[in-house]
This record gives sequence, C-alpha cells and structure tokens, in this order.
Amino acid sequence: MCMESKLCAICNSREANKTNSHIIPSFLVTMVGSSDKSYKRNKEILYEIYGAITKSYIGNEVSPDYVENNFGELSDEELEDYKQTYVARDFIFCSYCEKKLADLLESPYRNSLFENRKVETHISYFFWLSVIWRMAKFDMLSLKLPTHIVSAMGKRLNSYIKARVLKGDLSYIMQNLPFDYCIVYCKDYCKVGSGFIYSDYDKKEKTLLLILGDVAVYVFFGKTNKFKLAKYYGLANVFSQAKTYKALMKEQVCNVEISCFEKVSERVVKINQPFVIEEKKKMILNFWKIVKERYMQFLPNNPSEEFMSVVFNTIYSNEFKVGEKESYKHLAYAFSKALSLVYGVQIIKSNGELI
Repeated sequence: MCMESKLCAICNSREANKTNSHIIPSFLVTMVGSSDKSYKRNKEILYEIYGAITKSYIGNEVSPDYVENNFGELSDEELEDYKQTYVARDFIFCSYCEKKLADLLESPYRNSLFENRKVETHISYFFWLSVIWRMAKFDMLSLKLPTHIVSAMGKRLNSYIKARVLKGDLSYIMQNLPFDYCIVYCKDYCKVGSGFIYSDYDKKEKTLLLILGDVAVYVFFGKTNKFKLAKYYGLANVFSQAKTYKALMKEQVCNVEISCFEKVSERVVKINQPFVIEEKKKMILNFWKIVKERYMQFLPNNPSEEFMSVVFNTIYSNEFKVGEKESYKHLAYAFSKALSLVYGVQIIKSNGELI
C-alpha cells in the first residue's frame, strides 16, 4: 500500500523529504545542554520538564563516563531510546526550505548573537518568527498558540524565503507583523548554570515567554507591551529595560548578569513543580487502577497516603542519579517498592516488567 507523501510545512508544495529537522535550531539546542560546556553539536544532554515524565536526550558524542554518572548503567536499547531527540522531527520540511532556513536565518543570526556580527534588521525578526512558528506548529513543549496566528506566521515565513531568494522587495512583508518582541541574553550562563528550554503562553494577555539556554524572549501578540507573565520569573524589570523590536527596527539584545538567570531558573522550577507533581499523581493513580482491575482486586479502591509518600520519597531519593529519577522505569520501581512495603505484594521485577 502506497502512502501519500507529506508536503513541506513551509512551502506546502515540495515533498517533505528531510529527516532530523530541528524544531529549535541546533546552535540553541547545543547551548542549552552541552555535556562538556563546549556548545558543540552531538554533546547535548537535554531534559524536557513537562508532564509526569521528563524526556531526556543524550547526544551521540557524550562521553560514557558522563552518561554513567548521570543515568547509571544503561542497556544498549535504553541508550538508543535516549538518543531519540525530541527537538527534531522527520519529514516535516523539504531539503530546499530547510537549507534556506539555515542559510538565510539561522547561520547569520548565530553569528550575530555569538560573534556580534551585523545582520540586516529583518533577519533577527524572521529568525524568531521561524522558531516560535516551529514550536507551535509541531507542539514543542506543548506550546499552543491560536491557530490563526500559527497559520499567519507560516505563510509570512514562506513569503519571506521566496522574496529573499528572488532578492525582491521585503517592505510589504514587514508590514502588519504578527508580533513584537524583546530579548535578553545572559552570555555563557549554560556553562556555569543549568540551561533549559521553557515556554509559557498567556492566552489572556496574548504574550509568550520563551527561554532557550542563555536567551530569553518576550513576545507580544497583542497591541500593548505588558510584562505581567514575566514578573513571575523575576524578568519583569529586565524586560522593561530591553528595547522592543518592531518591524524594521534593529534588534537590541539586553545583556544581563548570570545571577539574574540563576534566579529565573530557580523560579521556573519552583512554579512548575506543583504541576509536575500533580501529573505524577495522576499517572500513579491510573497505574493503581490498572493493577487493581487486572491483577489484584483485593487492593483498596484508592492507595493510602503512606503508599503515595513511599512512591514520591523513592522517586526523589538522592540515592538515584539525575537521569534515573525522571523515567518510566524509575516510576515503576517506586510504585513496586511502595506496593511491597505498604501492602506486602510485588508485581514488578527489578527490570520493570510485570510479573
């Protein structure tokens, strides 16, 4: 049976034949989680903090010692699973459009950010438009933007690429742009602190906070520039001092101290921890329901507080390594241990399989 080929999400005309297309440009990804602080490709260690289980990614050239120290002993199969990146997708773009993204936007912007090279004003804007559009279009970090905004950004990006290739007039493309933004940069923060990827869209205020390693971007889809959402992360004062990028204005990056991003990191974790814990509770209760219905009808309808306490104490115990704690295997182990200690029964082997 012949499956119909998908069309490129940018041009919507050529076949989406490209594999390993990055939703977030690779130079930002390597910045966020470089195992040896080199900001080099294939050295990435990434954790996506969202929902009950944190997704992890290990780059192909991360040293075995680093993997052992952070994830413990992994089987070849487990290691292969960790090498499946969640920041890239197969068959969403055509080779032509992906190359244009790299040549026209990503490479010049990287040189501007890291090497302070001058770029044309439109490059900065459409670089961030391409990143935000990709994240929303392909559900990165479950970023949800209104459909009409995502559609408008996609069409504008396609028009921009066509105009650049033809060396045409860009003035009409730069009119009535879908958003304004401001940006702050904490140079080399990820070399001393814990870099992360994070997004938070405020539907009411129509604003988006996006943190990518050393960079934080505040985006306004509405008509007024408000920093209501950002204040929860200690960024309100910083963004209020940054220049807002509009249309043909030159992007002005506001540089901040490492201590500022350290506070942001702490607040993001603190604010989102209750959500992560609640999602874990839901998963544990669902697991409990399955176990009771399929294997052990004698169990009570709901687990006791003691049971839940043992599960969470095991999950976050310091005897386990960072990479070990946030996995389905570890959650199964914690569930099994609590079931054994509290109810005197065991359903899961040491390898995580059901008995």
